[in-house]
Amino acid sequence: MSATGSNPRDAGFTLAEMLVALAIAALLAASVVSFWPRQQAGAVALHAAAQTLAADLRLARGLALAENRRVVVELGDFTTRHPAIRLADAAPTRVVFHADGTTAGGVIPLVAGNRQLRVQVARLSGRVDVTE
Repeated sequence: MSATGSNPRDAGFTLAEMLVALAIAALLAASVVSFWPRQQAGAVALHAAAQTLAADLRLARGLALAENRRVVVELGDFTTRHPAIRLADAAPTRVVFHADGTTAGGVIPLVAGNRQLRVQVARLSGRVDVTE
């Protein structure tokens, strides 16, 4: 664009400049639009997996209380059912609920990409919560 010319035709953008700017904007928009759903899908899968694990643990605790026996939840089975989700390196491999509903407690970190959620199991109460 040239603003120094006195000719009115010299002021403004050429058609070629406008097309190049429009093409660059379209490429940027396409890359953002294609990247965003993948990130959202990963977050949804991680949240669903964490909620599923929490429900499994609550069910196991209820079973231990109802049948007055020890119930073990193996976490390796969980990662087999959810291949996109992995346990963090320091995660326990199993959770044991005793006949009175208590457990050793702890935190089970679930990872998908760069996101992480934690399933927390309270030691004495056996309460299960999902946190960021």
